[in-house]
Amino acid sequence: MVTIFRKAFYLIVYVPFYAVLKLMGSLPRETSLKVGEAIGRIGYYIVGGRRRIARANVNLIYGDSLPEKAKEKIVRESFVTLGRLLADFSFFPRFNKGNIGSHVEYSGFENYSRAIEQDKGLIYLCGHFGSWELMAFAHAVYGNPLCFVVRPADNPYIESLLLRYRELSGNRVISKWDATKASLVSLKKGEAIGILLDQYVSADRGVVVPFLGKETGTSTITAALALRTDAPVVPVFLLWDRTKRKHILRFDPSVEIKRNGDSTINIAENTRRFNDILGDAIRKDPSLWLWCHRRWR
Repeated sequence: MVTIFRKAFYLIVYVPFYAVLKLMGSLPRETSLKVGEAIGRIGYYIVGGRRRIARANVNLIYGDSLPEKAKEKIVRESFVTLGRLLADFSFFPRFNKGNIGSHVEYSGFENYSRAIEQDKGLIYLCGHFGSWELMAFAHAVYGNPLCFVVRPADNPYIESLLLRYRELSGNRVISKWDATKASLVSLKKGEAIGILLDQYVSADRGVVVPFLGKETGTSTITAALALRTDAPVVPVFLLWDRTKRKHILRFDPSVEIKRNGDSTINIAENTRRFNDILGDAIRKDPSLWLWCHRRWR
């Protein structure tokens, strides 16, 4: 009986989500973006729990260095970013090599090229920043598919839909529960993998290092894979150009991996460096980051 009710609940949630996704994907691109941004603004007002988490995080990081109005603007705009991500995701079936350049343009592509040419695989250093789903999707549409790690959604109907959309461009999804083994296999084949590193993990599953200046649990998988395979680690961010109303897919130079003999120290120090790089990008445009996640606990 419990299973029947659970399935019914999953369907009740899935149906409107699917309907909204299909509707937004059928609209003209700019209209869809504006609808998504409007949904984000509405979400800011009605999703009180997440709004409070975002406020607490922004206050923790900025304290008295910013006026209250400026901090609240960061919170509000971060919800708008999520709405824009929904619009971008809805358009996945319509993006192709002929039109992707009108929506996403490269910056620093030579940094990606130099890294992938080493033939050791490639690890993207990235986080929940901007339209992170489009970041991987657009890169694959341009002809550069990758594997990326995700946590499967609890709702199996939504998870099936997300998986289908995510892999439309030739990307391959790796489950979080099999991330290390599957990532090693991919890197040994010379493939690129993406791991969103900015989510909280408990100290027994990661390492406690500063993120935006405040210590918190961080996954060590990126550092461990880089040290084990010698795969280059390339920071990648999807920025939002508010004037052009399009995304900039930016690749930064590969991160120098530090090796000091002790593997535990190496993993902690490299993870600390990765957090600093992600934090620098967030500070430059904080409205693009997922503040409503409980990153510090």
